[in-house]
Amino acid sequence: VANTITANTSGEIGGFTIGASTLTAGNLTIDSTNEQIKLGGSADATSNTGIFLDSDGTFNFATDTNNFIRKNSSELEIKSTNVDISGSDVSIQSPNVFLGQGTTNFISASGGKLEISSSNFHLFEGNITASNVDLSGKITATSGEFSGDVTATSIQASTGSIGGFIL
Repeated sequence: VANTITANTSGEIGGFTIGASTLTAGNLTIDSTNEQIKLGGSADATSNTGIFLDSDGTFNFATDTNNFIRKNSSELEIKSTNVDISGSDVSIQSPNVFLGQGTTNFISASGGKLEISSSNFHLFEGNITASNVDLSGKITATSGEFSGDVTATSIQASTGSIGGFIL
């Protein structure tokens, strides 16, 4: 067919129902008035199933409440039960970052501060709390306490006290 095909505001062509501004077949709708494409019975900008595209840049690709990629206005949301990000140069830049689960195992950064927490280790505002830690190398401290036995090959000090003895 050459030139133009003109149809009334109703009818069918190739399995598509022709509306005043839409072509519809099953759960697929192409809407020229609203400049949208919808695939899925309830597909829209925030639905949890289907595909939605809008000419303003809004989109939604969703399989369920835990697996989707969507952009509404200026916010991009990505949620998945399993994500694999791989590459030789991956950069995630944000003033606030949280990786982990709840308040027990995580890495958090915001406001220029870093916090790391796990079952036997916690770093917060420069303070480290840990249990069952093996350290090697040079350790320098201006003060501190030991509550338990200290085993060493040698201890060197020019001033101070050890066990009540003044050096």
